[in-house]
Amino acid sequence: MKGKRFNYVVEHTKIECYTKQIEENIKFKNLFESLRTRLSGHLPSPGHYHLIIPAEVVFIKLNEKKVRIAIENWVRAKAIELELEHEIFESPNDVPFEITLRREKSAIPQIEGKCLVSGIVSGNLAGKRIVRIEEALMRKCPKLNAAKFKSENSKSLLIFESDDLIFSNQQAIAEAVVFELLKRKNGDMPDDIYLVETDLVERWSVWIIKEGNKHFPDIDGWGPYYFNVLGDHTQLIETEGIANKRTNETIHKNAKAKA
Repeated sequence: MKGKRFNYVVEHTKIECYTKQIEENIKFKNLFESLRTRLSGHLPSPGHYHLIIPAEVVFIKLNEKKVRIAIENWVRAKAIELELEHEIFESPNDVPFEITLRREKSAIPQIEGKCLVSGIVSGNLAGKRIVRIEEALMRKCPKLNAAKFKSENSKSLLIFESDDLIFSNQQAIAEAVVFELLKRKNGDMPDDIYLVETDLVERWSVWIIKEGNKHFPDIDGWGPYYFNVLGDHTQLIETEGIANKRTNETIHKNAKAKA
């Protein structure tokens, strides 16, 4: 990729918090997303509800329709007796695992009356995330380093993509990336590393984890940089804390290239 000052060699990888997370997220959404639409707006007010289901159940054999109906009936029944800022957890009839229902005050009007559905993962999630990022760096750093020295006046850029709204956030990912980078002793660190959060289809958030010799949390204006994704192109609609014009232009070019 050609820039005004440098040629960029780019590698992109989609990161998981743990093995098979992407597959698990897809299965979870297919299995339980309909509960959100069927229950939102049909439970007692005030407040909103949060239905929490073990994510790993997507890999066990279930009578999916029967389980969904059982969960829906259970939520409707329990919501009537559940007070604000309380929760209940049990294994309903015909549901071979424990689930949790919380009733919470709505901090913003957009979620009032909604029923949010999310998965929960057992074990040390932070540790699992570090392992996955370590594996990604082991795959990508040598490739980027080799490509950089084959091209004159080049910089290397590694783009991490995350579309996980439930389990990840930019700070947790940045901390894990920097932790693993500082362990590498063979001098193949990318010049720049960006995190692109694509969990919102219509808008991406970009964060700078590493820029030259600086890395999170010592980068002024590390993000977010917001991009409105419109069909086959990406339009910058808002920037916050932009460090300088060169950084902004570089991020914009790479967001366009990825779109």
